[in-house]
Amino acid sequence: MMRDRRIGDSQFMGKLRTSLWKNKNFVLLWGGQTVSKLGDRFLQIALMWYIYTATGSSLALDISLICFTIPMIFITVVPIGTIFGSFIINYYDVNHILIVFGIIVLLSSLSLIYLILKVSTKTQINQLHEA
Repeated sequence: MMRDRRIGDSQFMGKLRTSLWKNKNFVLLWGGQTVSKLGDRFLQIALMWYIYTATGSSLALDISLICFTIPMIFITVVPIGTIFGSFIINYYDVNHILIVFGIIVLLSSLSLIYLILKVSTKTQINQLHEA
């Protein structure tokens, strides 16, 4: 009689876990995505902190939260976003999609950092002239 392999079977799960972590491509993808997502969240927190300290307005902070949340809703929840996403994934190579969207995130992050530094420098110069 053949033994039924269920998801809860610890022996089966142990083999699944070790084989997955031995796969170099999986480890590289998982590690890269983890670093990327952590960086995105740190940037989001830093931007919210900067917006609140620069303006002192909770309304500006709320607007920034809405601006961060709405794209995620459209990408993950709304059927139009998922249909559009599935079209892109089926039409193009997944590796190229990851690279292109990674570059887009990098460029948008660098442009935000540039704008923040530019605004904070102007603010510091204006404060020096006022003093």
